[in-house]
Amino acid sequence: MQYFRQPFKQLTAQQVLAKGQMLVKARTVKAIGALIMCEEQWMREQAVNPQYYSFQAPKANGAFRLIENPHPKLTDCQRLLADLLQGVSYGVRPRASSAFIPSTADETAPCNIYTNALRHCQSKWILQLDLKDFFAF
Repeated sequence: MQYFRQPFKQLTAQQVLAKGQMLVKARTVKAIGALIMCEEQWMREQAVNPQYYSFQAPKANGAFRLIENPHPKLTDCQRLLADLLQGVSYGVRPRASSAFIPSTADETAPCNIYTNALRHCQSKWILQLDLKDFFAF
């Protein structure tokens, strides 16, 4: 499978969907581990005790933001899993959706923040907002 680790922009939509189908067909932790090139035992250990390096980064207002940076191997596994999950959702995305949708090699109209903004250029009203602490938990 030569296209497994290629960026989506180098893949056709059919190849992206094939990646998603591989994940759908995987029925065990071992099968998923084989897809993302991570050993089953290591994945189980990460589920209980994930390897993250935590540190504080200063914010513009003087406060600090907690950054939790995963171990490089965990990062690689997460990226491969994210690609597979993108493949699963790629074929069922709503037409109005613009965020976090990768472009493929055979798409003529990319779906990104710029193309989304173009659709709203002639609008009478535009609402822009920022949800405070949206990802805090």
